[in-house]
Amino acid sequence: MANLLSLIVSLAEDRDLRASFRADPDAALIGLDDLTGEDVAAATDLARVKVDPARASVLAITFDLRAGDDESERNVAIRALAQLCDAFDTFEAPDATTGA
Repeated sequence: MANLLSLIVSLAEDRDLRASFRADPDAALIGLDDLTGEDVAAATDLARVKVDPARASVLAITFDLRAGDDESERNVAIRALAQLCDAFDTFEAPDATTGA
């Protein structure tokens, strides 16, 4: 869980890491072989106290942890982590109306 927690905190803070994760999630998850969506959800809850308060609000995310047809638990976890990446990218995107 500690490695997963560190990964989530790093994803919250590093846009380049999010891009690397999207390009090769298996490389980012080396050593986390039995990862499940529930693991991601639990680590995400713990990560909220490890990041700044503004980013912590992004971690109050609800995941769809249901596995699709022929989808492994690991793939559910990867999908949840990708959802986190998308949420942080949206959080960091400049406001289209103000440019800030």
